[in-house]
Amino acid sequence: SLPQRIRMAIQSPPAQQSLENPQTMGQSINIKPYLCQPQIDYFVAKNQKIILAAMTKRALAEAYKELRAILPNSVVIDHVTSDTPGGAINAVRKIFDEEGISIHPRVILMTHAALVRLSELNYGFRKEWIVFIDEIPNVLSQHEINISDTHHLLLPHLKLALEAPEGTTDWPRVGINRGDESKITDVAENKGRDDIQKVLQPLARMINSNHILTWVNADSWNRTINESPEDGKEQKIYFNGLLQPTAFAGFKQVIILGADFKDSPLARGQRSSSNDVAIPVTRTAPSCASKSTRPTSPSSVPASMT
Repeated sequence: SLPQRIRMAIQSPPAQQSLENPQTMGQSINIKPYLCQPQIDYFVAKNQKIILAAMTKRALAEAYKELRAILPNSVVIDHVTSDTPGGAINAVRKIFDEEGISIHPRVILMTHAALVRLSELNYGFRKEWIVFIDEIPNVLSQHEINISDTHHLLLPHLKLALEAPEGTTDWPRVGINRGDESKITDVAENKGRDDIQKVLQPLARMINSNHILTWVNADSWNRTINESPEDGKEQKIYFNGLLQPTAFAGFKQVIILGADFKDSPLARGQRSSSNDVAIPVTRTAPSCASKSTRPTSPSSVPASMT
């Protein structure tokens, strides 16, 4: 049977959507309720750095037009996606390197998937950035793939653990063998743009992430490892990954623009996590719902996001 937290995520729509391949939600963003003129004036005056994450490239394109129309020309807006030369993460690396010494306001637009991958970068000055996340991020990633003849690229470097948190006989937790971390990282990064590794890249990224718990279906693992594939019959292996709230830790502020957040799998994951990581929700700018242009005093709510 599936681990309980995976079952809860599947039962919570839109669980069918993957961080790597969102389907129908998040096609557009209405920026104005969240970045009204008092907030914009405040952010610019304070040289604030902002990340806006959305589910889809289309939503980001719409957000870029809207932000460019309301932000002063002095504010740089970076729109980074997988289509950006060198990829979104390399582009953000470059921006972060530049912003380490910058005192100017800046905005980066990226997808949810890129934001999660950004969590793997060790930049201490991310604490200077406020993150707006449009729609509640999907926590479940599901991968089913036929690697009958190519499983040697991944599986020998992995280990299964029943004793790990919530590992079961049917769905053991997946880890990386000590000393083999570079093997999985090589596939996850795919620096040579290898076409075969490109297919395995999303799965390798999930397994390699410090912020995603990964399980595998034991029967499909054993078939892939031990049995020769039958002619004309697909032999798939099944993985489930669950995003942890720690992916959003370390920023100055995280603001999730989505309804019913407290009942979402992401919030439930935070409440049930053994890693009680505090994610700051300090108010650093005037609310768009308020006529006041003076920010309220910072406050901290541990282990939660708004």
